[in-house]
Amino acid sequence: EDAQSRAILIRLKPGGVLPAHTHDMHEESLMLEGDAWIGERYLTAGDYHFAPAGVPHPDLRSPTGCVVYVRGERRYRPK
Repeated sequence: EDAQSRAILIRLKPGGVLPAHTHDMHEESLMLEGDAWIGERYLTAGDYHFAPAGVPHPDLRSPTGCVVYVRGERRYRPK
C-alpha cells in the first residue's frame, strides 16, 4: 500500500458477486484460483484483467468461487 494504491486478495465463495463499480485510477487483477465472469468476459486461473480509470466495469460473478489479486485505488473497499 502507498498513498494512492494498494494490493489486496479477494476471495469469493461459490455464487459470490462483487458489484459493478468505477475507479479513479487504473485497476489490474489476476485470477489466482477458480473462475469468474466480468460482464461477458470469462476468467480462469492465470487470466489478467485491466480496468481503465473512470470506466465502469460490470459485476464480478464467480459460479464456483475464486481468489483474485487486485491492485488499484486505495479507497476502494469491497464488502
